[in-house]
Amino acid sequence: AGLVVTSCEQVQLQQCEFSEVHSGTAAPILVADSLLVSVDRLSVRNCSAASVGALLSLHSQLSASELTLRDNRASGPSGALSIQGGTLLLVDSLLSGNRAYEFGGALSLSDGAKAQLSRVQLLDNRVLSPQGQVSVPNPADPAADPLLFDSTRGGAVSLLGEGSSLQLHDCLLSGNYALYGAGLYVGVNTQLNASQTTVRQNLATRGSALYLDRDSDTSFPNGNLIDGTIYCVPTPRTLVFGFNVCNGGSCSCSNTGSPSPTPSPPSPPPSPPSPPSPPPSPPPANQCLPPMHLCSNGSCVSSPIACQDTVIIIVGQDDSGSDNHTCTGQGQFPGGTVSTCNFPPDTVLLVSPPNPSVDYGETASQVVQITPSQQPDGPVDLTFVVEELDGNLDQYCLAFFREDTLRWECVDECLRQSTDGNLTLVTGTTDHFSTFAVLLGGGGCSPVAFGVWLASLVCVAAALVLVLAAILLIRYNRRVRDLFGGSEETRVRNLRRRMAEVNSATQTSATTLEMTALSSASGGGAGTAGSGMSSTTSSMLTHSKPHHQSAAADSSALLTDTASDYGGEDSQGEDDDDMV
Repeated sequence: AGLVVTSCEQVQLQQCEFSEVHSGTAAPILVADSLLVSVDRLSVRNCSAASVGALLSLHSQLSASELTLRDNRASGPSGALSIQGGTLLLVDSLLSGNRAYEFGGALSLSDGAKAQLSRVQLLDNRVLSPQGQVSVPNPADPAADPLLFDSTRGGAVSLLGEGSSLQLHDCLLSGNYALYGAGLYVGVNTQLNASQTTVRQNLATRGSALYLDRDSDTSFPNGNLIDGTIYCVPTPRTLVFGFNVCNGGSCSCSNTGSPSPTPSPPSPPPSPPSPPSPPPSPPPANQCLPPMHLCSNGSCVSSPIACQDTVIIIVGQDDSGSDNHTCTGQGQFPGGTVSTCNFPPDTVLLVSPPNPSVDYGETASQVVQITPSQQPDGPVDLTFVVEELDGNLDQYCLAFFREDTLRWECVDECLRQSTDGNLTLVTGTTDHFSTFAVLLGGGGCSPVAFGVWLASLVCVAAALVLVLAAILLIRYNRRVRDLFGGSEETRVRNLRRRMAEVNSATQTSATTLEMTALSSASGGGAGTAGSGMSSTTSSMLTHSKPHHQSAAADSSALLTDTASDYGGEDSQGEDDDDMV
């Protein structure tokens, strides 16, 4: 009834408007098996069809900007836009007031379709069901008339079909209605990633914001906002939420129920559920939030403490460096990066600020706490932004904080420095994870510094050997002693020899005289003769005493002269006395 584009290489639609176009079969606009379809400022309003109320893309590459799909209806799935296979790039667009049956009030993705939405608003879309409606009390005003819901899925977006994926950036999903997943329904083996996206004021019996089916991958890191409940079917393969995403608090699954129904419309619940509880109040500033349990393909991590500004990093297959890939992957956090090399695929890295109740002291970089779901198979690089290095890089080290001793301990002293614009980056390596920072106090490992240290050590050792050799030569070698002592040393040595000779001669003379006297006394005769001999002996001894005294005086004079000649000035008197 409207426009059919099939098997084209390139199509452009600009400033077109479709209104009040009604088709008994397919959508008013059908694009099939086309390579590149570009849509700019297209408006489709108040149209209807048996399937897909506005635009259907089959295995094509569709790119659209400033697309407006309003108040369209389908008697089957997809009230406005359906992407079955192929790709979709949608920016600066509005999907509002559309109605469908079964699933996909505004948008449905299936058959492995890949879609990226940026700055798109999905408002007041609703899914109806031929199986009737369910009455639910109005949470805003319990006394008012109850709200009526249909047994349906995906009031704004339905993500179905194995391999289908959706990326949301700076989008708004608000005022949408469905029984399961009023904001988004994430089906089996599908993937959803969001950034800077708000999901609020949607209404459903299970999962007013999100309904997450089994084996699905969902990521809502910090920067997104979810105001509503999240319903999880066991077990999502990857479930990642930032710590201040759910209305300023941590996210959790409101229920864990049985697997979702098959693609046929689900049966209504037997009784209306109780009204949803009011959203939690936001946490006070600078207060840490409850810990989060994060999983990726069976690999889970729980942080004992986690604060705002936490970053979640999931390691991919190429990041791990396996399958002969050269690993260049890295995850970025405020104030640095962490290499994802050597981590097994699907590892979850939780990078968060440290415990605010602990005093970490002064550090050269910010302090971060890194918690992995799996340990790395090898060393991992950590890079920090450092405002200013006080001196040489060898004075710093990559350190981790020991919780048992409450002290820092260097893990890598061989840091590497680089720059990124005006930023100074310092990189270190670790093989385990804890609380890390760059710290002043490393021993350094610079080859130049080590060479200088080694050369200094060799010089000191050589000097000690030379001094010891010189002492030994002077002590035990006469020629060397004469060389250092000169003629004075030789004269002192000669004087000592002369003194020894005089003392020896004196002792010999005294001994001879005593022996002669004793011999004469023992050989004497009668009294007169004995008296005469005694007189002679006494005379000899008397004459010998002056000789002894003279020899001693000569010896004393010789010592005094020697000491005086050796000592020199009066200032050396104590040395002279020692010599004497």
